[in-house]
Amino acid sequence: MRHIILGLSLGLVAITDVADAAITASGNQGNPTTVTQHDGNMGNGFAINEDVAFDTSGGPWVKQLVNAGGGISSGVRVDITETFTNTGLNAWTGWHEQIISVTDISGPQPGFLFDEDSLVVSLDAGGGFQPLSAGVDYSVVATDYTGPGMGVGNVGWQAVSIFFEPHSLVHAGDALRIDKQIFEVFLDVNIWPTGEAAEIAQYPTVPEPSAWVLAALGLAIVLPRARRRSKGEASMRTARHMNHNRVRTALSTWILVLAAFATLCWPATASAEIVFDTFGPGDSYDEDFKYSGGSFQFQPTESGSLKSIAVALGRPSTETTQTNFGIVEEVDLNVFILLESWVIPNETPPLPSPGAVVSFDSVVQPTLLVGHSYWLSMDSSFPGSLWFFNDQGIVGKRSGSDIISTLPAFRVEVVPEPSAGSLLVVGVLLLAVVRAWRSSAEVPGSGRAVTCGYHQGNTTVWWKHLAEHKPDRRTACSVFLPRLSGLNPFL
Repeated sequence: MRHIILGLSLGLVAITDVADAAITASGNQGNPTTVTQHDGNMGNGFAINEDVAFDTSGGPWVKQLVNAGGGISSGVRVDITETFTNTGLNAWTGWHEQIISVTDISGPQPGFLFDEDSLVVSLDAGGGFQPLSAGVDYSVVATDYTGPGMGVGNVGWQAVSIFFEPHSLVHAGDALRIDKQIFEVFLDVNIWPTGEAAEIAQYPTVPEPSAWVLAALGLAIVLPRARRRSKGEASMRTARHMNHNRVRTALSTWILVLAAFATLCWPATASAEIVFDTFGPGDSYDEDFKYSGGSFQFQPTESGSLKSIAVALGRPSTETTQTNFGIVEEVDLNVFILLESWVIPNETPPLPSPGAVVSFDSVVQPTLLVGHSYWLSMDSSFPGSLWFFNDQGIVGKRSGSDIISTLPAFRVEVVPEPSAGSLLVVGVLLLAVVRAWRSSAEVPGSGRAVTCGYHQGNTTVWWKHLAEHKPDRRTACSVFLPRLSGLNPFL
């Protein structure tokens, strides 16, 4: 196998023989990209077997499927069997592929499409490959081709994203197998000739660390460091000083732990904020017009962890309908990441009733960022569900259409996250407290400890015993001792 390392920003291509090296890839457009070539033909299809590691320093991996046989007519399905072994450190939450070959059909259009009915996903988690079930083990978000020729055979996907449920993540060492079919499009006045490559960009995704995780890691670093310094200094102190040092260290530890706990529990205790809402006063909506499904774009007005979503839902009959909702982030043109999905039993009053407002809480609590684009989608099993229009005249983008449409009635609530600056200030203040406690028993300007004490009944209990007494010991001791409840300076 010949791998091509492509430096997109420099316009340089270096070809090296690294057949056994893992391919590094991520969705970071513009980063250096690995390009691989794979020969195949109409009869045998294409077989791809690669080690892949998620790495943010790499861009999407580009595979070139080169027709090494005779010419293949437009519309003829060709099999692709791909096996990817996760050799990275992170579990994969998703896998994304997009056709980047371009042809001319009254303008630039994808030169190839995936057959939308051919996708089969399997996972080997150590016991051999087992088939995964769509809607149970994974979800699919696809980009349908909507250009010229849709009515004459150009029906398929130009991009597809597979999102794994928590119980079916592709962990390190696991192998993912994807079977599907590809075909060359109609109306571009050519076929898939010998030697031509279908180019596809692809990459895995992994969970991103949140600010809360980073804060916890910072505390994990600070606490052991504070304890090591205390241990190194303890050998120079008296037994009583060592006891007090333990108290002081314990207090420091508890303050830091409580701060971490408060930070991590912020989303559960902070109040929710509405960041997008198409409902009218009193949650009103248009009871006469509705969608039977679709995806609709929105942009939150504030960043935060997703709390809940409310929709105006109805159903055409008395049958309980399983209704699927999903929220997807648009990270690039035709590149989407599923953040969370829900299966809602639709038990709203049936038509001609105007339905009801249905709310569902977020379990994953993904972070929504102000200025980013997201899509809320709905589909359902037979006999279907109904999503009522908003009655406020609010319009926006609907998936699969370039026409601005009336948005359905829905509301998105998040729990605002404390800013990075706030977390930094808290960290600095906590470290300042610990440092102040460590230096409070030193003579200002000299770093030398002095003799201090306090009264316990009629007995003077000394804090430190040094042969040398500094004239400014009163200042040092008066700063230190009053911080301990029940202790009176004796100077």
